[in-house]
Amino acid sequence: MIIIRQILHKSLPLIIFFLSVAALLSLSSASLFYWNDQIQNNKDFLGDDAVQINIKCPIGAKEEYPDFDSVISQLNEEKVDYLLYKDFSIAGCKGVYFSKNSRFNPEIVEGRNFDDTDFTQRSKTIIINESMISKCTEGNGKKYFYFENEKYEVIGVFRNNLNNYNFALVRAADCFINMTALADSQKSAFFMGTFYLDAGKHTPELYEKLENLIMEFEDYSIKKNPVGESGLSILKSVLQFRWPIFCSLIIATLLLSLNIYSATTYWIEGRRKEISIRRLTGATIYKVKILFLRDYVLLTTAGYLAGLIFSIIIMKFRLIPYFGDSTLEARSLIVSFVLSQLLGVFFAIFTLHKYFRHEIARNLR
Repeated sequence: MIIIRQILHKSLPLIIFFLSVAALLSLSSASLFYWNDQIQNNKDFLGDDAVQINIKCPIGAKEEYPDFDSVISQLNEEKVDYLLYKDFSIAGCKGVYFSKNSRFNPEIVEGRNFDDTDFTQRSKTIIINESMISKCTEGNGKKYFYFENEKYEVIGVFRNNLNNYNFALVRAADCFINMTALADSQKSAFFMGTFYLDAGKHTPELYEKLENLIMEFEDYSIKKNPVGESGLSILKSVLQFRWPIFCSLIIATLLLSLNIYSATTYWIEGRRKEISIRRLTGATIYKVKILFLRDYVLLTTAGYLAGLIFSIIIMKFRLIPYFGDSTLEARSLIVSFVLSQLLGVFFAIFTLHKYFRHEIARNLR
C-alpha cells in the first residue's frame, strides 16, 4: 500500500500536466472544427462545386443585352436544381434566384423564405439578417428595406452568427433580394458584375450554357473562378480570425511540454529502485522500457480523461467565451486524444532512453 501511494505521489504531477495539455488540445481542436464548419456554412449555402462568375460589358455598349427571363428560362430547360446569386458586396446584399430543391436554406427566425410565387410574380421582396432590422422602415404593419433607392418588403428575418466577419472568398450576405425584382429595376445593367452559380455536379454544364447565352452579345465577356476552398486556406481563415486565442494555446502547450519533460524525469527517477530490482532479476532494458511505457500511457490516458471532463465543464458553463459555442464531437476527441498520446509517448521514450544511457555510463564508471 505504501509503495502504491509512493508511485501515485510521483505520478500526480504527470497527471496534472497531461490534464492541462488534454484540456487545451480538446478545446482548440473543437474550436477549429467548429469554426471550419461555420466558414463552410458562411459561404451562403454554396458548395465546393460552385463558381464565381464575372460578367463585364463596356459602358455605352448596351443597346443589346441579355434578357433575364430568356436566360433563366433556358437555364431551367436543363432540369437541374441550381442556386444563382448576383453579388453586391459593398452593400452586403445578394440577389437570389433558386430552383425548388436548391440548398438555399437560411435559418429563418421571423417570417418566411422565398418561394416560387415570389419569383413568378416578380415581387419586390427581401429577407434580411437580424442585425439589419434597425435599418428598416415600417408601414401598414410591414417592414421595408431600401436598396438602390428601391423599396422592398421584408418577408423574412434570418440568423447568421458570422455575418459580420469576412472569413472567406464568399462573404455572408446581410440580405437576399428577389432576383427577378432586381432584374426589372436594373434592366440592361443586370448582367454585369459578380455572380455565383451552384448546381452541384451539374455546375460545369450549366455554367457553359450561361456562358454561351452571354457570349451571344459581342460586347460582353464572362469568366469563372472556383468557390470551394482547400483545407489549408480554411485553416488560414480560422487562425486569422482566432489568432490571439490560438497563439496563447500554442505558447501554453509549449510551456506545459517543458514541464511534462521535467515531470516525466521526476516520475522515472522516483522508480529507480524498482528499475534496479527488475534489472537484477534478469529483465532486459527493452522489457523495462515496455513496462514503463505501458504505465506511462495509462497515466497520460487518465490525465486526458480528466482534461476532457474539464473541457466539457468549460464549454457547458461558458467559462471561456471563445469556446462557448464549440462542441466536443468524435473528430475533435480523436484528434486531441491522438495528439496527447503522441506527445506522451515521445517524452516517455526520450526520457527513458536518456535515463538508461546515463545508467550505462554510471555502471561503466
